[in-house]
Amino acid sequence: MALLWTSWTWTTTVGLLYVGLSLSTFSKVYRAEVETKKPEGDLWSLLVASFFGAGLVFIYSIFSLCLLAGLTLRKKKRKAGFWYGFVTSGCVNLGLVTLLCSLVLHGYKNDVVTLFQLDAGVQWSPTDTAVFETTFIVGYVAAGFYVILGCVLYYGRTLLKWRDEEDGGEGEQSLLGR
Repeated sequence: MALLWTSWTWTTTVGLLYVGLSLSTFSKVYRAEVETKKPEGDLWSLLVASFFGAGLVFIYSIFSLCLLAGLTLRKKKRKAGFWYGFVTSGCVNLGLVTLLCSLVLHGYKNDVVTLFQLDAGVQWSPTDTAVFETTFIVGYVAAGFYVILGCVLYYGRTLLKWRDEEDGGEGEQSLLGR
């Protein structure tokens, strides 16, 4: 159980760091695009990727916290069933989505520098460029953490054996009932 919570804590910390950086990038790119009065179609996929990735990471963090805390704290400690599998598969899928969002951000690196940093009418500093680059780097790291956590959840399910309190502790059941 300690491995599960340690893995979840580290992954969520990196994920929430990605959320903060991604929303900061979204805000700054949106403001810079409005200042340049360019059509929204130019950087639409950049804006969607930065907001979509952050939203999914935040929703997954809250959902997995509630579910895993409920599984840990319940008195009758037996099968987790469907919801544990849902969190496990969601974790791996979130790793892939975070990777794709980071690839989109990385693909726009040169465009952002060309459009905003070199344009005199836009308030875009080298610090903003550094935050933008840090966002997709942390996104790559977060994607790796989510895939690793998914493996810990999947392969660690057999390690999480609890005694069934109804049997008086005689029979053991794994978290998934196998």
